[in-house]
Amino acid sequence: MESVQNVRITRMSEGEYRRYVEARSRILRRQVRRRVLLLAFVGAFLIFGIASLFWSLHTSASARHTAQKRCTFHTVTAGETLESVAEQYRDPVYYDSAETYCREVRGMNRMQEGEELYGGQLLLMPYYEEGAE
Repeated sequence: MESVQNVRITRMSEGEYRRYVEARSRILRRQVRRRVLLLAFVGAFLIFGIASLFWSLHTSASARHTAQKRCTFHTVTAGETLESVAEQYRDPVYYDSAETYCREVRGMNRMQEGEELYGGQLLLMPYYEEGAE
């Protein structure tokens, strides 16, 4: 037969059991509240960290494009088209396509879609200049 050392079995009264259950419930609720608060702080920290990472990427990307928009005149020579002139001035960093750039040039020069150029015509051409102030 095995011997059991230092084991004391006591019966609790109903009142003692109720106090034990209430105390245990308070302890468990406190532990749950601490875990919820910890998860909330960790979640907020992660959200803040990810947001600041994206913000820093956004600001560093926009900081690279510090050029100012300028305009110059271009004198058309015989045989030039708006598209061929646009290729000389269009910066793909600022204009996603040649059509976007041509649309802006047509608007600046009050030209209609499909209007042909003629030799000696002056066109106002936008361009970007890095570090301009």
